[in-house]
Amino acid sequence: MFFGLMMVDAALAAWAVGLMQQKRAPRWVPLVLVLLGLTFAVTLSSVVLLADPADNELARAWGQVAPLGAVAAALALGVATVISRRPKRG
Repeated sequence: MFFGLMMVDAALAAWAVGLMQQKRAPRWVPLVLVLLGLTFAVTLSSVVLLADPADNELARAWGQVAPLGAVAAALALGVATVISRRPKRG
């Protein structure tokens, strides 16, 4: 799961870096990179700290933080892409 999530995060980060290089990219795009890093770090650390041999519902719940962060980042990057492609008014 973590390897697949790292691949998704890497793809989203590459998308964000590509957007940051465009002139009309929103200024909040770097915050998406921070969101990806934070959600992945929180998930990884909490699952490692809370995991034990028994079935741990709390560890599984914290394990959903990074996937939800990736979904939020994908939506934010989609909005940023639309904003950056709009023709400039004026």
